[in-house]
Amino acid sequence: MAKRQLSQRELAQVKNDNAGFVTVYNRTANQPVYIQLRSPKGVDFYLGEQTVILHVGKTAKFPVSRLYREQIINHTKAGRIKILSGTLD
Repeated sequence: MAKRQLSQRELAQVKNDNAGFVTVYNRTANQPVYIQLRSPKGVDFYLGEQTVILHVGKTAKFPVSRLYREQIINHTKAGRIKILSGTLD
C-alpha cells in the first residue's frame, strides 16, 4: 500500500518541529566527514566543543546554533555533505 501525501497541516507541523535544526548527509564514497560543534551557551569552550564523525552514507541532525556556518558551507561546496532539511540561517 502506497503512503499518502502529507496534508498542508502535517507539512507545517514537520517544518515547525525541525525549526532550528539541520539534517546533514555524508555523500563521500569512502571517508568520514568531521563536523566541529560549538559549545552550548553557558558551557566553557574547553568543555563544550565537540567533533562529530559523520560516517559514510549516514545522516545526522544538528542544532543550527552549534554549527560553524563556514565549515558546513565549505563541506557542501566540496561535495562532501548534503543538507537534507533545514537551513543555516
